Amino acid sequence: MAFDYNPNTIWISHSSLGDFEKCPRLYFLRNLYRDKTYGNNFRIQVANPYLSLGEVVHEAIDKFVERHTIAEKNKDKIMYELSRGWQLKPGKIGGFKTPSQEKEFKDRAVVMLERFFANKDSVLSEPMRSVQFPKKKLFPGKDIVLVGNFDWLEDYKDGLHILDFKTGQHEEAEDSLQLPIYSILAKETFGKEALKTSYWYLDKEDAPKEVSSKDLDKSLSKVEEKALAVENAIVKDSFPHSRENCLFCREYEQVLEGKAEKVATDFKRKREVFFV
Repeated sequence: MAFDYNPNTIWISHSSLGDFEKCPRLYFLRNLYRDKTYGNNFRIQVANPYLSLGEVVHEAIDKFVERHTIAEKNKDKIMYELSRGWQLKPGKIGGFKTPSQEKEFKDRAVVMLERFFANKDSVLSEPMRSVQFPKKKLFPGKDIVLVGNFDWLEDYKDGLHILDFKTGQHEEAEDSLQLPIYSILAKETFGKEALKTSYWYLDKEDAPKEVSSKDLDKSLSKVEEKALAVENAIVKDSFPHSRENCLFCREYEQVLEGKAEKVATDFKRKREVFFV
């Protein structure tokens, strides 16, 4: 489906809805606010070790799969992708306060990728080449668009397996809309149902963990309800803190107050990176 977006298009994703539910002000700071200080009009991002860990591990798997045939795949190649990605996140750029903290997180990344490589079902499979940021317009006449980004798609001919890699220590909530959103986007993009949806907790699990499928019509209704709440906040320009002394927003407010150090410009993701 072709889209004719305008600059005021509201982009809805699992992560942006999560920000809004934590705190409307956090949603504004992470998704709407643009830093024009450096002439790029980019979003702001507070450097964070957990974010850096997740981005490097995800990209290492992506590049490992993208650049090598099954016959070429070996452990050295995936570790090379890790090393290459980690070079882009040194010290403060990655949110690391000390060299020992950086080493701790890199060691965790190594273990995760070793766990991925040890699972031959994944290493020997050839996931679909996914479109980047699949989209679905949520309402006729409204520029509100649902977006996402698939980690891993397998085509079973009569349906899809949607797999999301997790690098954090906590499991996704049972009522999470992440996999339902991906299922909705997959159906919109490829015209195929998701036969199977899974998370792979790379920090502790040796294989993906299947999650029971949700009713997509009900899930879409929930997404639409949340999207309209976001639209209402934008129209009213009302993004209050969810509570006094909101911990979610504290570091981002420090960026706006000039109390953070700018450490990088991420042109790929269009964001200015700050260290607090």
